[in-house]
Parts: sequence; C-alpha cells; structure tokens
Amino acid sequence: MNAKMPDLSTQEEVFTKVLNDLHIGLAHIPAVTNYPSRPNKVATQAMLAYYHLFTRKYDSVAYYANLAWTAAAAKGTDNLIYNFNSLTYAPPGNPLSSSIVSPDSKINLPSSREILFFRATDANVGRAQSYPSDEFISLFDATKDLRYKFYLITNAGYKTTYNGTVYDDGPRVQYYRGALTNNLPRFQMTSGFTYPELLLMRAEAYARTNKTAEAMADVNLLRRYRFVTGTPDLVQPATQDEVIKLVLDERRRELPLGHIKRFMDLKRFCLEPDKPWGRTRITHKLGSETFESAIDAPLFVLPIPNGVLKFNPQWGIPMDERPFN
Repeated sequence: MNAKMPDLSTQEEVFTKVLNDLHIGLAHIPAVTNYPSRPNKVATQAMLAYYHLFTRKYDSVAYYANLAWTAAAAKGTDNLIYNFNSLTYAPPGNPLSSSIVSPDSKINLPSSREILFFRATDANVGRAQSYPSDEFISLFDATKDLRYKFYLITNAGYKTTYNGTVYDDGPRVQYYRGALTNNLPRFQMTSGFTYPELLLMRAEAYARTNKTAEAMADVNLLRRYRFVTGTPDLVQPATQDEVIKLVLDERRRELPLGHIKRFMDLKRFCLEPDKPWGRTRITHKLGSETFESAIDAPLFVLPIPNGVLKFNPQWGIPMDERPFN
C-alpha cells in the first residue's frame, strides 16, 4: 500500500501493454453481452481498430474494423443505424424543447441501436448554447443532411447585463445534439464506440490503403441513413487524398462536437501537415480577440493530475501550477 509507484513507462511501453491487454481480452471476451456498457467481442475489435489509427498501421485498422462490422451487420444495417428520415419531434411544435423520437424510442438511451460500447461523455459535450465554428457548420448540407436539421438550431444566444452594459450574442446557430429534454439527451452519445464510427474507421482504413471504391461504399452507406431520402450517392473523387478528406469530413460530422475523440483526431492530423486534412494549429475568436495554439504545444497535452504527482515525487515532474488545472 505504501510502496512507491513504478517509474513511468515510455510511450512505446504503454502502447505495447495496451495492445497485449486487448489481445488477451479478445481471446476471452464474450461475443454477446446484455448491455452496451459491457464490452463484447465486436467492441474489442473496434478498440483494436481505433488503437491502430494511432500506430498508423491502416491495414490493421481495416482488418479489425472489417471483422467487427461484418459480425455486427450480419442481421442487417437497419439494426445498427437509425434512418434519420424516420425521426420525429415530440411534441412537433417546438424543435427547441422537443424530444427526438425514433421508431424504437431508444435513441436517447445508452441502449440506442447505434451504440456499440457505452461510456458517458463529458457533461458539457453537445449541449445547447455551444456555438459551432463557421467551419464546422459549413460541413453540413443544410437542405439535405438531416443532422443539420436535428443537431444545429438557430436560437437566441447568451445575453446578460454586467455593470450596466448589455452583452447580447443575438441569434446564433447552436449545437443541440446532446441538449436535455426531460433529463435525457436528444441523442445519446458515448465516449466508447458507435456503429457509424466503426463503419467510418473501416472507410478511413480502406481510403488510406488505396481501396478507395470500398471506402466510398462505406461512406455512401452511412449517408443513406443521414440524408433526405432520394439524395444521390457521392461520386468517386479523382484522388486518394480526396477520398481520405471526404471520409474524415464525414467522421467529423458524425462525432459529437467538443468530444475527446475530436481532440485525439487533431493529435494525429497534426502529424500530416501537408495533407488537405492536416492541422497544426487551432484558432478561435472571442469578440475582437483571437486565441491560437499549436496542436503539439503543452496546452494540448493531457497532464498527469497534481493529486498523482504529489505522491510520486520520484518521477521528477513538477506540479502543474496553471490556474485552470
């Protein structure tokens, strides 16, 4: 109990231990569990695919994502993805305060058909009065993509009076995907995996291994469940990079705004600065002020908590004295 913690592992050691644990788990984990918070074999295969996004072994991503998707989709894609054309508001009169109703009435629950592995998200992910960037909003087709209809709603922004001065953001497009109605989110989100994300991991792996036709087939499969019925499939782009960019844009639309996986995606995209999807810096504007940071800067490092560092001085890592930590 009072023994010192071991020395910190190197990045390579951590990756090796994680991979070893996943393979041990895969050999013993049940094929079926009784609730999405309990991982099954498909969830473990999805985790192996996700792991290899960060080793950049895209043939392994394709292998595990394909195993997982093929097993999950054996009884049909309709059991894994909601057709947004079948969703309705209840009551229908006010989209700002209405619930989203799916045919099985589970779209706002952890047992939603789209959730492969459930883990709670940060409490503020995807809630109302979060303002998406213009760049994010522009990713959606406002007339045909039903995610725009259900996720992005124009409403009065933040307004307050301070020291006699009125601050009013005015009407703003806001992200309502996780907004609470009757103490339940409109759409249940997860820090684990959804089946749409699994499909897009396979699509990305296919695109990065130059199986571009297979990648486009996966993207178009998902879009048939998200777009207005009758919307034509996307045509095959001319280059591999265009296909990868298209898949990654679809991934960004599908993952929740402000999600840990977007943070992790940025960490891997900053390693590809010369690609169309590469990002090395993040810039945000607040009023007349601009805030900017490199993605590989200390601000984008998840620190070891001070409570852990305090009891392990042998690591030689100083306490983080930044005011927000």
